Amino acid sequence: MKRFHNWREPIPEGYFPKLDSLVASRTWPARSAGAILKDINRPVDQLNFDLQDLERWRDRIYEAIHTGAYINPRGERVPLTEFGGIDVLGNIMEASILSPNQNVYGDLHNLGHVAISYCHDPDHRYLVIEYPIVVISCKKIK
Repeated sequence: MKRFHNWREPIPEGYFPKLDSLVASRTWPARSAGAILKDINRPVDQLNFDLQDLERWRDRIYEAIHTGAYINPRGERVPLTEFGGIDVLGNIMEASILSPNQNVYGDLHNLGHVAISYCHDPDHRYLVIEYPIVVISCKKIK
């Protein structure tokens, strides 16, 4: 396994879930080796975001870690303390209702899964309507 840090390079490993749902009569799509992440624009799924959004949120999270402070909704820098700092960073990454400022830190974790899951059909051009297995997990969590 190789670290995937440049989100604009091909993903070397493929993923073939070989899962289906007899109840729903559907299968889950695969990701071929060499797939490339692209901007997601799937109105049918109410999904529209750019890779630049993910990169911006990642950079802001790195900044919070490196400076030891995060930005609250009032635009103030709040120190990450040894007592609660790791919890704040976890809430920022998970992007739930507990996130201290979702406008600044976004939804990196969940939409990162979505970008990887829909790299086979990012703009719904091929009319793939099945949810990739990772997206179903993200939706259940929310």
